[in-house]
Amino acid sequence: MPSVPDQLTGLIISAVIGAWLLAITGVLILRRHYNRRIERIGEASSEEILGELKTAYKQAPKIRIQTQTEYLPYIIERIRENVESGLGEDQAQLLLERIESHRLGEEHQAIFPIESSKGSSDLRLNWTCDEKQRIDLHIQGDPTIIFALYDLKKKIPKATIIGQAGRS
Repeated sequence: MPSVPDQLTGLIISAVIGAWLLAITGVLILRRHYNRRIERIGEASSEEILGELKTAYKQAPKIRIQTQTEYLPYIIERIRENVESGLGEDQAQLLLERIESHRLGEEHQAIFPIESSKGSSDLRLNWTCDEKQRIDLHIQGDPTIIFALYDLKKKIPKATIIGQAGRS
């Protein structure tokens, strides 16, 4: 039979080993918990991300012009006057030909990367032809271009400009 000192030594060794395992387990659990917390610091909810995107990227102003195809060269020329680069003469001519070769009810679009006084942006054009053979042209782009087109309203007979470009 083991003596009391041997039992006491075995009990102390078992207690130390148990405490050691308990301490290691506790450290691992706490480490895992804090690592998860640190990983979540940079995360944001989808609502927060959408809110930041709306404030960071303002939507370019739009204008909608309904007119006959014979007045399209004036519109394209006004756009070209306000663009420093990105819509050359050849591109403008091809765009006019493309718009004029429309079919009733078909929707077409074009995007031009342009440079203007305010920097680089995209000029987006969507158009359809209605039953009265009028071109319904939606233009979205740099504010200077949109405001110039809005001012063109007085010069184009029979043109309807729908929607105002909000000045910012």
